[in-house]
Amino acid sequence: MPLRFPEAENEPEFAMSGMAFERVLITGIAGHVGANLARACLRNGLEVHGLVRSTTDLWRLQDSSLAVRIHSVDLTCYDSVCRIVEEVAPDVVFHCAAERRQEYPATLMGNVLGTANLLEATRPDPKLRFVHLASSLEYGPSDRPLRETDRLQPTTRYGASKAGGTLLAQQAAHSGQRHIVVLRLFHVYGPWESPHRLVPTAIMAAHTGTELHLTTGDFRRDYIYVDDVVTACLRAAEAERISGEAINIGTGLETSNEELVHHVEGVMGRQIPVNIGAYAPRETDTNHWVADIRKAEQLMGWRPTRSVLAGLTETRNWLEKHEQIYAGGR
Repeated sequence: MPLRFPEAENEPEFAMSGMAFERVLITGIAGHVGANLARACLRNGLEVHGLVRSTTDLWRLQDSSLAVRIHSVDLTCYDSVCRIVEEVAPDVVFHCAAERRQEYPATLMGNVLGTANLLEATRPDPKLRFVHLASSLEYGPSDRPLRETDRLQPTTRYGASKAGGTLLAQQAAHSGQRHIVVLRLFHVYGPWESPHRLVPTAIMAAHTGTELHLTTGDFRRDYIYVDDVVTACLRAAEAERISGEAINIGTGLETSNEELVHHVEGVMGRQIPVNIGAYAPRETDTNHWVADIRKAEQLMGWRPTRSVLAGLTETRNWLEKHEQIYAGGR
């Protein structure tokens, strides 16, 4: 059946090619992007299967109306991955899982070996579509918008492990004539985001009047609303003749932490007490981090539909309905 995409209010409906998908498999389905993608697929009437580790907290999926079939499997166990892929027989695999633990071997195994196992397990089905979600942290620092042709030069172990997974996905696409597309995500925010991240923390700070702690410096990011990321995932699964491509998914605009807090104050109608310098900068903090998104439009006809203000407004509206989830933190 043709897929419907989440649209911004008053946005024209996207004309689909009519590609028939019935069954999808989402790794990392309990994560931020995975949970939102699962809901979009269910709204399209698709059969949704998800892979999670046995220890995964399913708080984003604890909705009795979600007809999601959960499979507990460790992606680093090749035999288990093969068994689930054969059992589910998906038309599309969305590889959203991302390992980011303190222990580097676990991160490396999850993001590299886990990706390798999934690629190999899905290799026997030449018709299967595979969308691999990568990270902008695979790039190195730059004073201009980051392009897909830029050399991968990660500054973190996580970024290096994600780059390894990306290279495996591209190699599989080029050597096996398979439909595999890499989407390199920038800073995703929106409904079901982890409560400790800046956007939900700032919104809750405005709501409760508590002090918001920030780092020092004019650090900037390219904030992309999660529904726009979901749309990109679905378009990548459908798009023809783009196998092996890596495509940036961002807005092409960057926003500093201070500017983001100011925007939150605007949509909340309240000032937020801010303690700048309460946190030390992280190794990923930089004064310039933004995507060049021309390739996404050229190859998939995709552009983000939400400005930061529009996305924050939608996030605020969603949080008002789900305040109990975030009130105590997670």
